[in-house]
Amino acid sequence: MSTSFTHGQKAIGERSRRSPWLPARVWLHRRSLKRALAAGAEPGSSPELAHRADQLNSLRCRRALAAGLHRTLRDALKAPAPRTAAVPLQRRDVLNARDDIERLAQDLLAPGDVEARGVVLVEDLLTQGSSPLFTAGPAGQLERAVRQARAALALR
Repeated sequence: MSTSFTHGQKAIGERSRRSPWLPARVWLHRRSLKRALAAGAEPGSSPELAHRADQLNSLRCRRALAAGLHRTLRDALKAPAPRTAAVPLQRRDVLNARDDIERLAQDLLAPGDVEARGVVLVEDLLTQGSSPLFTAGPAGQLERAVRQARAALALR
C-alpha cells in the first residue's frame, strides 16, 4: 500500500518509518535535489525530495534569503568597493528592480508554505555568479527573473 503526500503533509507514522540516513543522503545529494526541484520535480515523489523541499521551505532558510535580498538592495545604494573578490553587483539593474525585489523578500517572509522551486530560484539569483544580479544582460532581465521567482513561490 502506498501513501501519497505533498511535502509538509506527512502520512501518519511517516516520521517513524523514515530512514535515519535520510538527512545524510539529502546532504550528500543536496545539489542534484535542488536542481530537480528547480526543474519542477514533485517534492512528494521521493523522501529525499520531500526532505529537501521542507528544508528550503523552512522559515530559517526563507529568512536568510530575504535578508540576502535586503542586503543586495543596500549594497546597490553604496559606492562599489575599489578592490574586492566579490562578484560586482549590477547596481543600476538592482535599483530598477527594487520594488520587485522588495516584494520577493516579503513573499519569502509571508506565513504559510511556498513552493520549493521558487525558493531555489531565489537562492540561485543570490548565489550564482551568472545571475542577472551580477551579470549584465538585456534590459529588464533582472525584473523578469525576480517576477519568475515570485510566481514560482506562489504556485500552490
